[in-house]
Amino acid sequence: MAIQVSGLADLVRVLDDARRRAPRAYQLNGSLEPVGNREKYLSFRFPTSLGPQVFSLASDTHMSAIGTFLAVARGAQHLEDVLELAKTRGGNLKLVLRSVGQLKGWYCYADG
Repeated sequence: MAIQVSGLADLVRVLDDARRRAPRAYQLNGSLEPVGNREKYLSFRFPTSLGPQVFSLASDTHMSAIGTFLAVARGAQHLEDVLELAKTRGGNLKLVLRSVGQLKGWYCYADG
């Protein structure tokens, strides 16, 4: 079961807490090794042209990507200030950092 967050402040708080709990971890799930594990870690709503849609951040998201997200999110007011919609090669929706684009190790995809 993924953690449900609402809004940018809540998302930043949860990710910052995860980073503090496992400062030497390689992935958000606490793993010290770069192992692929596409389980949902947390979910949140993001506004799209079709209305709010649920996106999930995968548990194998890299801590370095979380650090970059947190640095970009400081001072922002809304999720849309930090994240923007993009598409995967398969045409599915994903979220990328607005000022950085696709970030290595950032795995945030629309729920089914």
